[in-house]
Amino acid sequence: MEERVRFILACRDAEESFAAVCASFGISRKTGYKWLERYDEHGMTGLVEQSRVPAVHPCWLTDAALDAIIEARKDHPTWGPKKLQGVLLASHPELAKVGISTIAGVIKRYGLVRKQRRRPRIPRYSEPLGACVAPNDVWCADFKGHFALLDRSRCS
Repeated sequence: MEERVRFILACRDAEESFAAVCASFGISRKTGYKWLERYDEHGMTGLVEQSRVPAVHPCWLTDAALDAIIEARKDHPTWGPKKLQGVLLASHPELAKVGISTIAGVIKRYGLVRKQRRRPRIPRYSEPLGACVAPNDVWCADFKGHFALLDRSRCS
């Protein structure tokens, strides 16, 4: 803030060119013009760093859209955002720009998502491998599940 005030005063004195004043403060001419314009419009308060977040975002959801998403999720509590998007498009064509990630964020924000149960962790096999003195002493096989044998019976 203090540097910006000194810059404004240096520009008002105008003993050297605007580009030279900007170079002496280590800023670009674009930034210098921006500071001067803000000072002319708002005075000292215009020199304070302003938020860069847009005041209005074109993709923000309206209350009606939010209610439609919540109602669709309550009607179909097991459906995910991708399937909900299809239902919403059929009944509310004005929601065509609402993305899957937006729908997912809404149903999560309003507590309409159940947390997944954590699967229990199986501890690692901690015993040492079998003693092997000669080749082919220790054999092992992985059982991959229910499969057919040559005589058409099932191994289970």
